[in-house]
Amino acid sequence: MSGVFLAHHLDHSGTLNMPARSRTAARRARNASLILGLYALLGGVISFTGWAADLPRLTDWNGGGISIQPNGSIAAFTSGIAILLLEFGYRRIAAVCGVVVAAIGATVIYQYVSGTDLHIDTLLMFGREWGRGGVLFVGRMGPPGAISWTIIGVACVIASLFSSGWVRLRS
Repeated sequence: MSGVFLAHHLDHSGTLNMPARSRTAARRARNASLILGLYALLGGVISFTGWAADLPRLTDWNGGGISIQPNGSIAAFTSGIAILLLEFGYRRIAAVCGVVVAAIGATVIYQYVSGTDLHIDTLLMFGREWGRGGVLFVGRMGPPGAISWTIIGVACVIASLFSSGWVRLRS
């Protein structure tokens, strides 16, 4: 996780003792984490708004006729929230967000592997007829997306569990 260092960088008074180059690298990594977390959050919110407001252009960013599915947009903004929460030290809430993201991906993987339709893919399509191009099942993200969201969710959970032995760099 960015912006964190091993506890051995602390001196006896508990203050962070590290070279200026390391502090600069840590600040850059933290900034990148914040920017990318915000990007995922905003991208997911914008895409989901496209579904809710019947604005297909907000779900098909490059105009190629393939829209992000509603479950994918929820996974995007929830993972963005998890990354931001991790950066601000809210590990438990970030873990919950990670579980939600992993569950979204895992349910889709389960449906593909088992051949079962859980009837959850179209719940958030708001009855829209558009956004069905390039998908194997209406409202369901593809297997690569499902695997990716599962891994991202698990990574958020793991990051939230193992930060107790780490210390944050303060600007």
